[in-house]
Amino acid sequence: MDEHQKRRRTSLFVYAALLLILFFASIELFISTTGLFFRLELLGLLFLLLLSGIAFVNFTKAWSGYLFLFVFLFYIGNLLLVWYFYGDLYLILLLLALIGFFLAALLSPQKKKEESHSVVFDTTKPQTTTVDAAKTVAAKTSPTTPQSKILSKHSPGKYVASKQSNVYHEPKCDWAKKIAKNRQLWFNTKENAWEKGYKGHSCVQ
Repeated sequence: MDEHQKRRRTSLFVYAALLLILFFASIELFISTTGLFFRLELLGLLFLLLLSGIAFVNFTKAWSGYLFLFVFLFYIGNLLLVWYFYGDLYLILLLLALIGFFLAALLSPQKKKEESHSVVFDTTKPQTTTVDAAKTVAAKTSPTTPQSKILSKHSPGKYVASKQSNVYHEPKCDWAKKIAKNRQLWFNTKENAWEKGYKGHSCVQ
């Protein structure tokens, strides 16, 4: 028997002891009364007895803890109503009902804790989606780099001159843009231009 089962068996005995005390004490409260109070107390006690029996029979199931929680809460409410309408405060019975209520509240959330662990494990799955999305974006953007290299090689040379002058310019120079295409003479290096007798314009760095 593991620790969890021992704890549940211990709580079962505690529930049984508390409910027996509250049950017989409640009988003593209304047995000597008459009228509407007697009928309401009797119906409420029979209803709680039925719920308690269902909770004990299904004690191994998770939802039984909520039945015990409701039963003890009902006992607390009943004792407070007796105190409010009749002025009699049964402090010991109220304390026992509170002990049973808090015990049931502590044991009932076990299922919620187990579910929270499963949620934590499930959150690791979207990480793979994020990695796949990053790879997809990288794959889409990487082919664009060769295109930029190809577009950079748009001119036939680094320097241009007019066939009717002895000065060469950089293609971005305003004077170079005024040279007609049929008069353009291109050079890859400054040395090539010098060999042809051309000198650099002030725009050439």
